[in-house]
Amino acid sequence: AGVARSSTVHAELFRLKNGRAQWDRRTLVVVDEAAMMDAKVTGEVLREARLSGAKVVLAGDDRQLGSIERGGLFTELKKEHGSVEIRQVTRQKVDWQREAAHDLSDGRFEEALRAFARNKSVVWTSKQDELRGKLVERWAQDSSVDPSSSRFVFAYTNKDVDALNKDLRAVRRARGELGEDFVFTTKH
Repeated sequence: AGVARSSTVHAELFRLKNGRAQWDRRTLVVVDEAAMMDAKVTGEVLREARLSGAKVVLAGDDRQLGSIERGGLFTELKKEHGSVEIRQVTRQKVDWQREAAHDLSDGRFEEALRAFARNKSVVWTSKQDELRGKLVERWAQDSSVDPSSSRFVFAYTNKDVDALNKDLRAVRRARGELGEDFVFTTKH
């Protein structure tokens, strides 16, 4: 049958409430990262499923980040109804990366970090600016080899995000990938 539609939980609930989507007994709703849903949203999804006869599969890891609002239902539902754990890693294609993913999942962080370090996938420095420079340099090299592949750069603070965005945009501008900047204001 295939996937009929993919969206955020909030968008799907909005469609349901406004008659733009309909669930029935043949509907299977799969919620990824379900441990991050707050109790209210989890309740809404389960209520809509009960009323329509749809089935819900909640996928997630309650050892990761929880919801911002009151949550914890995922763990309780798991205890009440049971769960299965997927142990076969398919995202990582290289053996050492698969092993490191298992190490991380099982809480063996030092072993995982050592594997990343052995394979030159971790850069160590005590200076933030030096680290940002190395990250931008590595990103520039990687993205020039295969520009169509997705790359993600994460930072902890908005200040760091802004600095990284500025540096990465400078690389893209130097390559001629970006046009002129535009500034526009919204009323929100």
